[in-house]
Amino acid sequence: MGNRGTTGQDNDQSKQSDTPVIKNHNNIRKETIRLTKVEEDEGETYALNFTFSCSYDCVLTIYLCSTEYRSSDKSGPPVYFHTPDYVPEKPVSYKFSKGIRQKFPENEYIIDFSKFKEEDITSYKEDEYYPIVMTIETDYPPPVKDNLKTYHKNKRQAQITYGYFAKITNGKYQFRFNKQCFLFRNKLFKMEDIYGHEKQEEDGKNEFDESQKECVVCYSNIKDTIVYPCKHICLCSQCTQIVRMQNSKCPICRRQAEKFICIQIENATPDGNRNNSDENSAPI
Repeated sequence: MGNRGTTGQDNDQSKQSDTPVIKNHNNIRKETIRLTKVEEDEGETYALNFTFSCSYDCVLTIYLCSTEYRSSDKSGPPVYFHTPDYVPEKPVSYKFSKGIRQKFPENEYIIDFSKFKEEDITSYKEDEYYPIVMTIETDYPPPVKDNLKTYHKNKRQAQITYGYFAKITNGKYQFRFNKQCFLFRNKLFKMEDIYGHEKQEEDGKNEFDESQKECVVCYSNIKDTIVYPCKHICLCSQCTQIVRMQNSKCPICRRQAEKFICIQIENATPDGNRNNSDENSAPI
């Protein structure tokens, strides 16, 4: 399906388009990121905890109070982070073997908030400055001589998590999520939540509910289309055409649709979750 002009009853000029599927080999699960007070310390010392997955060996780096820089140099990465010398905590990198739902080691990364100015850790400037950035990048093995082209084509594969900290009423600090981006072949994509393939807990496993896979209009085809801006995945390709011709509203929330994006859902993400079901990548 390509972009298509609107005619006849298409009154809102909504668009329908395809988006490519990109397999993300690394994932920090944003909903698991938290700060835990170091109890034996009476100050403002916290341990950073979260769950992550990687399909290959990976390098995980944590930056505090870093400035984000964008680069137009095609020979290097499109984004990098700089931590000034005056910041008390320098970037720290860790290597991990491949694995699903790994727990970041307890008390491995400690933040002493008393060393920072409060405004430096509680506020951010979009696309410029962030109190905390975490990158998880595939640590590919050394290239094989006969496979150099493939190695250089795929070597940049990273997920970037941006956040800040908030001081709540009891004086404690909490992590606050800002956004996640995905670096693939030196292109940066923004990751967005989509809704319509909800998870269910069964035997301790976080699985997708197979009963929710059908289109909400025809109840026979597999749903493969996201409605924007509400981001409900609820339609199959055929029913999307009907909705566009009738009223161009989301069948779930009735919000006016600006565009429809067709995606492919697969079973090959690091968490065992379906690709593009939790998050859909859109280029920045």
